[in-house]
Amino acid sequence: AVDPTRPAMVDGGNCLMDNSLPINGCHYVEMPWREYPDEAYTLRLGYLAHEQPVMPTWGKSIWQLVPGRPIFMGESYFIRGQNPADFAQFGGESCFVGWEQTRRGAGLYAKMLAEGYRWHGVAAHHFWFGSEDADLHHNSWKPVCALCRQWNWTFAGGSTVPRTLRVFNDTHSTDPIDMAWELVLDGKRAAGEKKTFHVPAGGHEEVEIRMPVPAVQGRVEGEFLLTCSRGGKEIFREVKRVAALAPSAGPKPNLSRDALAVLDPSGQVKTRLNARGIAFTEVAKAEDLAPSVRVLVVGPDALDSREATDPKWLALAARGVRLLVLDQRRPLQYQAIPADLAPTEYVGRVAFMENPAHPAFAGLAQDDFFTWSSDHVVYRNVYQKASYGAKSLVHCDERLGCSALAECGVGDGLMVLCQLVVGTKLASDPVAQ
Repeated sequence: AVDPTRPAMVDGGNCLMDNSLPINGCHYVEMPWREYPDEAYTLRLGYLAHEQPVMPTWGKSIWQLVPGRPIFMGESYFIRGQNPADFAQFGGESCFVGWEQTRRGAGLYAKMLAEGYRWHGVAAHHFWFGSEDADLHHNSWKPVCALCRQWNWTFAGGSTVPRTLRVFNDTHSTDPIDMAWELVLDGKRAAGEKKTFHVPAGGHEEVEIRMPVPAVQGRVEGEFLLTCSRGGKEIFREVKRVAALAPSAGPKPNLSRDALAVLDPSGQVKTRLNARGIAFTEVAKAEDLAPSVRVLVVGPDALDSREATDPKWLALAARGVRLLVLDQRRPLQYQAIPADLAPTEYVGRVAFMENPAHPAFAGLAQDDFFTWSSDHVVYRNVYQKASYGAKSLVHCDERLGCSALAECGVGDGLMVLCQLVVGTKLASDPVAQ
């Protein structure tokens, strides 16, 4: 009321409890880190934090983040308010050493927030850290830039990959912007395009591209380049590491039809095996297994709550059968397994191999477990790590305290429990394939 010439805000109380202010003045709306990068683009959980049991890093807010009103984040993402181990969720095991090793993980999260908030239209955000803490996000703040909405950069050879790009012009100039993208694999240009944009001052323009990825043998690494120029002078450049995989180049099992059984109500595993010419025997339930079966693959979401705790799975492994159990909404637990693996409801987008030399990871690299195609989800309903009975092969989530892939030895048998979304993404994601 004192100053009617401009909108008023407070720093930290959003629009107040009665939503009477026209600007969301936010502090620390970051949600559980497993939700990123996507939460930065949507603020979906941020809008619900005042009414849902979703706990941001700094506690549940009593103030609503009001949709449709400008967002000014006076304080956001306080790096030194975390423990160095927290950044292992993005930076891997080295973060446990201390602050000197957190720079990549902290910077990667900063880049997600910077690009996501800018994409969402957040009016301002102030990250609370110094230059010694992180710098990966600096390029994402360039006044003129081209940002990509997708974060997965492992592609299937011979496929066409969609990307959503936005050209931003946060300057007072309306001069044309020449945006170019290029895919380079094994040092050779595989695809590319150049386009001129007339973006108003303070505006942006979005474009969908379809990137043809050439067929490859095995694994081929390269780069995706994004540039912006004005008047022939380059003013923005982003280089992303990429890899192309031959989706059917993985090893095939040396098993007869009678030795490989598949329990797969959804049909995704059967479709994949048929496409690769791998013979198998279909079974409707575990009790139907013939004595000749050496390996049983359980397809995604094949188990109900009763079957998930049934000791019959442990008995199968004890008699020498190898079980590969793909991602389940109700993972095996209790009497069904020989370990104290405890399922969670966590769904996340970044994971890390613990032993890259393990045969499960043939042809793959650590970067392949950073966001998968479509919704970026890499794991769901992961296990809390076991204290006995299981060896974790892929770990993830807060302080890497969860296992997305674990193996349990049972006498001469073996149980491989996979809560990576391999089963549900067999038709679409090259890493899952």
